[in-house]
Amino acid sequence: KVYYQVWALLGIGGMILALRLWRRGGWRRGMVLLSGILLCACFYYPVAGAYTSAGGYQGERTLDGTAFLAGESPAEYGAFVWLRAHAQPGDLLVEAPGEEYASWTNRLSAWTGVPTILGWAGHEIQWRGSDQEVLPRRRDINMIYTSSDEGEVLALMQKYGATYLYVGDYERDSYRLGPSELDWYASFLDVCYAEGDVRLYRVPGEGAKAALSP
Repeated sequence: KVYYQVWALLGIGGMILALRLWRRGGWRRGMVLLSGILLCACFYYPVAGAYTSAGGYQGERTLDGTAFLAGESPAEYGAFVWLRAHAQPGDLLVEAPGEEYASWTNRLSAWTGVPTILGWAGHEIQWRGSDQEVLPRRRDINMIYTSSDEGEVLALMQKYGATYLYVGDYERDSYRLGPSELDWYASFLDVCYAEGDVRLYRVPGEGAKAALSP
């Protein structure tokens, strides 16, 4: 994020340049005035942008960044509340790899702090300078959600020390998981949370007692 410092230095340099041009007078002062008008016009964006991003400041005001999900997707919100309350140190969550700047992906790991196998792949590649670690993880996650071999699913989860498997709206849409797939996972994993089409499974014998959500 070096450009943060660059913008600060550019702003200081711009003010010094404007002062020098103003002192020279003539047409240069006109350029400074024009630049000032353009700068003032830009001040419209922070106000309008904040208003638009906040949806016109409609609805209940809160500092809870997860509150919206209770109304938007109560089942997913319930899974988040359950995992936040029951997760233990050392737990690891399997969820679909996220998409850059897509707030509906990697919700559980981001909000609960329970680590996941792979978050935003593009960012991981950018930070690491290579996809050597990212691509195998993506393939393994895809296999966990698409394999019809329970031994393979458990082996892949064990490979990363994963204790939970999550199926939310994003996972269900990405891997076309229907009722039969949800029942299949329940045949060899403990169901910790179930509401609508949202499921949170735990590998048996990993310590936390499975509790079916009411």
